[in-house]
Amino acid sequence: MQPKTPILLCILAAILLLNPTQGAILRVSDTGDGSDGLSWQTAFRKPSDAMASASNGDEIWIKEGTYNDRSVVTSSISLYGGFEGVENETDFGSRDPGSRPTIIDGSGLGDSVMVFTDISEATVDGLTITGGEALFGGGIRMSGTHLVVYDCVFEKNKAQTLGGALYVSSNSFLDISGTVIKDNSATSDANNCGGGGIAIGSNSHAAIAKLRFRGNYALCRGGALYVASFVNSSAEVSDCLFAYNWSDGPGHAIHGEVIVYSSLFHENGNPTDPKTETLSGAGESLISDSTIRYSYGGGIKNFKGGIERCHIIENRGIGISSAFTLIAHSEIIGNHIGVQMATSVLTDSMIANNDGEGISGGGEISRCTISGNGNGGIVVNEPSIIETCLVSGNSAFNGGGVSLDPDGTLLKYCTIADNTAEESGGGLFVRPHSTGVEEIPPVVNSCVIASNRGNPSNSANIGHSTFGPGPGSEPSGPPNVSYSFVGGGFEGDGNVNGTSPFVNAAKGDFQLLIDSPCIDSASTNGPGADLDGRIRPIDITGIGREGLGAFDMGAFEFDYSRADLNEDGKVDELDLMIFQQDWYRQIEIQ
Repeated sequence: MQPKTPILLCILAAILLLNPTQGAILRVSDTGDGSDGLSWQTAFRKPSDAMASASNGDEIWIKEGTYNDRSVVTSSISLYGGFEGVENETDFGSRDPGSRPTIIDGSGLGDSVMVFTDISEATVDGLTITGGEALFGGGIRMSGTHLVVYDCVFEKNKAQTLGGALYVSSNSFLDISGTVIKDNSATSDANNCGGGGIAIGSNSHAAIAKLRFRGNYALCRGGALYVASFVNSSAEVSDCLFAYNWSDGPGHAIHGEVIVYSSLFHENGNPTDPKTETLSGAGESLISDSTIRYSYGGGIKNFKGGIERCHIIENRGIGISSAFTLIAHSEIIGNHIGVQMATSVLTDSMIANNDGEGISGGGEISRCTISGNGNGGIVVNEPSIIETCLVSGNSAFNGGGVSLDPDGTLLKYCTIADNTAEESGGGLFVRPHSTGVEEIPPVVNSCVIASNRGNPSNSANIGHSTFGPGPGSEPSGPPNVSYSFVGGGFEGDGNVNGTSPFVNAAKGDFQLLIDSPCIDSASTNGPGADLDGRIRPIDITGIGREGLGAFDMGAFEFDYSRADLNEDGKVDELDLMIFQQDWYRQIEIQ
């Protein structure tokens, strides 16, 4: 018979590999005798005593209560709070940090509440950390460490320079979720300070999910979160709330290179000094699917990675201010100024009801609705392309809808209607140009510019400066307009005129009437879809140009339907009423 010992040893080795030895469970209780921490009766009296005795892989279970303590962690351990102080090894799931808070209070101890240095992995779960005060990281300071933080509260911690609640530095990674960061501060005015809540330092990164940042303050930058620039640091933020945070420098909520997803920014900033923005990016910062609202200052600045599917609503400063940025599928509504852009792309967005300009600067603007803005819909000061936009209901002194420098800007397939200027160019105005700078007239192609108001009336739709407003400026000429409808008429190839081409301009319906001269009369090379997403062109047989080049003027392509009984450009309940009235009516056939 062959010996069985080698087979048994192999089986035992496999079992050990599948079930590695678990570290010890050390307990902390204010009623323990402090001897060895292996039971609640012999529990250590302070978390720092347990940490000093712990080895890699150990767990430290901390009974509810408040411990005036600070610790230096030197092992890969896991800290858990929320225990009643009676649980055995199988009762881990019965702990409840919410109803049994475990508070580590560093008040009066003059340093970070916890310090993690060169730890391969550690966990902090279910603790409240408060009262820390340090040069860096009042609550937690970590370097060379991978730290997981879950279901914790960081409250009323202070740092003189970086990271009121947490400071992450020197090749560290912070994975933090389900946590509250509130009323922490970073108060120094040193050159590299910030992060009232969290600061990410050199060569370090953070994954931040489902956090609530509330009431944090930084004197320098990043009231809630600061990611240091130019030191290979980054943070990814998702499903977070930032409320009532503020900074005296850039970024009431966030400053630095970040990626932000699905987060809400509510009423950040200082009501007495609303001078900065809520999010101040750096590098290739990106934000998507988020809302920035009611800020005492601006919304978003310098997010070059992109701004997508965001709602920037009723902020007291500029909604978005950025250069070399893609802004897409967003709403910028009710801010002081909507968008300030330079060499950027703005597409598929709504810019409405801002106190000042809807859009200022320049770049590429397409498939946008710009309406109800108080100092002009679009104010362009660099060569730009504006395509398939509706510009309506805006007002300004000159150029209620669109105001341009004579720099060759191109407008095509836009509808500019129902805008108002106190003086010239209710729809479109060409500003004076600087003396000695070549004048390049703007180009207007395949647009509808009608039903605007200005003074004098012959400049209601298109106007241009007739005098230089001061030394160094000269009057400009009119734009070059072709294949367009301009109310009152305008000279140019393919232009048409007539009564209002719209279904109901007074009610904001700028679809084309069935008998509009704009149908199938634009240039033969147009965009593939209109502002409502209809495929272009739609050739209406017997009207205007026939075939593949039968584009309509303006932002909307006319789509004739036999069910449009009242010929108002859409099929709705009014057509149904006509159909009902004529149901079973006898028709005499001649």
